[in-house]
Amino acid sequence: GGISAGIIKSLADVADCCTRRDYKAAKEAYMRLAIGNAAWPMGVTMVTFHDRVARASISESAIAHVLDDETTRKYVQMVKRLCTFCEARWPIDPSRAA
Repeated sequence: GGISAGIIKSLADVADCCTRRDYKAAKEAYMRLAIGNAAWPMGVTMVTFHDRVARASISESAIAHVLDDETTRKYVQMVKRLCTFCEARWPIDPSRAA
């Protein structure tokens, strides 16, 4: 199987942000890639087997399935490590720090 266009776009977003040294945006793009935009109710500390009914109300497009596969999960973690390396190797201009 190939890589979906959505994952490729997310990876390109992360790389583009790192190239511009916009590490905050890179981290946000990484989080969208890793966990998606799934809504979590406030105060949730643990999801149990019995909570599946509540999960059904979250739209399928909001859930990231990228971490379901062990190999893909390792590659996604590698992307985060590369972002961290870039931030240490090429820090942002102090005038841009907010």
